[in-house]
Amino acid sequence: TDSPDHFSSKHYAAATMTDPKYDHVMAQNAAAGAWFIADSDANITKTSDDSNLGVAGFAAAFEDDMIEFGAIKVHANDVQSSVTSTRPKVVRVNWIGPNVKPMKKMGALQGKENVGKAWRGVAVEVDAESKGDITAKVIGKALIACGGAHKPSEYDFGDEKNEPGFYAS
Repeated sequence: TDSPDHFSSKHYAAATMTDPKYDHVMAQNAAAGAWFIADSDANITKTSDDSNLGVAGFAAAFEDDMIEFGAIKVHANDVQSSVTSTRPKVVRVNWIGPNVKPMKKMGALQGKENVGKAWRGVAVEVDAESKGDITAKVIGKALIACGGAHKPSEYDFGDEKNEPGFYAS
């Protein structure tokens, strides 16, 4: 079945809730650091596995000569003495590789629209043109900027966990 929270029927041929590659990140219980990368038509082309979970593996998977779109699951954990709650967040990265030719860069706008229609439940977007734009610090700052009044105790990226103070500088 299709979920209106995560899927637009207009892009059924692309990533859907019934596609395991899509659920790999978008499902509520997806692992921290799970990610996928898609083309401008929202077709998933790469996914994480146990060997490359996390923001480092995610950043490394983007191609320097491509326009790609990625999603990574980040867990916003609120750790208290008696209980820990987790608020999963999906972060979308809009990638224009540093070696993409100027005329091809215009295609990124159509890709953003396609992906935006196909992927639901994204908490924040990050535009990136270098691997240095895809780090826990950059993504954490974006999550803090879009978040509510209550900040989590830590953000879990699968390969690293950081307290909100880490993102202050």
